[in-house]
Amino acid sequence: MSLPPEVVFRSSVDIQAMTDVGRYRAHNEDNFIVCPDLSQKRWCLSDHPAELPPQGCLLVVADGMGGANAGEVASAIAVETIKNRFDLLEIEASQEEEQIQRYIAGAIMEAHEAIVAASAENPDRAGMGTTIVVAWVFPEKAVMAWVGDSRAYRFSKQDGLKLLTNDHSLVWELVMAGKLTPDEADIHPDSNIITQSLGAPDRLPRPDFTTCALKPGDRLLLCSDGLNNMLSHKAIEQILAKKIPLSEAGKKLIDAANEEGGDDNITVLSLELLEKPPKKNFFNLFGLLSV
Repeated sequence: MSLPPEVVFRSSVDIQAMTDVGRYRAHNEDNFIVCPDLSQKRWCLSDHPAELPPQGCLLVVADGMGGANAGEVASAIAVETIKNRFDLLEIEASQEEEQIQRYIAGAIMEAHEAIVAASAENPDRAGMGTTIVVAWVFPEKAVMAWVGDSRAYRFSKQDGLKLLTNDHSLVWELVMAGKLTPDEADIHPDSNIITQSLGAPDRLPRPDFTTCALKPGDRLLLCSDGLNNMLSHKAIEQILAKKIPLSEAGKKLIDAANEEGGDDNITVLSLELLEKPPKKNFFNLFGLLSV
């Protein structure tokens, strides 16, 4: 005798990553990493959507700063250190929010220490640093952490575009005080002055965290400030709202930022939560069969 079939939905994600030097910079100081499947520690992108395991996936954007090409060194050290840290983690299928934050905070602190050490070894790289924004995405939520002014957004059909992070910058303090709007802050002449980064030997980073729920159809966007300093909140929303593939949306975001000036490097990591067709599980006296 068998029980009635039950329908099980398997979440999957489409992940896209693009970076562009912009119109005026000589080289690209942005770096990023993506792991679509933390259960297998696969740090590569696919042309096809991937099933999202209970352990989740990881997206990281770093925007470097410093002279003599040191900014790109700092951001590269940051993403590589975080990758190595997660490679060593034994990630369980079910984790408490506090544990997730500890994992991310430990990785960010290790990245900071690695940049400080690299600066001390090479005087030409003294003062180099980087921002960081991390999104650990699970089937029903995403946990974000950040230091500096690289950002995370969520777009949903119900709520539109929502900025999930608060920049660690002087002008964003004016936004929080109600003296500037977010769009005014993005074009403010002092918008590049940040109050936190990785790599300052005399100042430990203090990452902030936030968690947002995710539903099928939601889109998550991580970016360096080369995007939002060129495009308004509304302009980003209009592109993400289009019924076009995520890869096309990412390209449109970068093209639009370049059309508006392209003053800085532009990095866009985007994720869309999909849902596979239901998989019927049949339970019988001898165990679980799936068809």
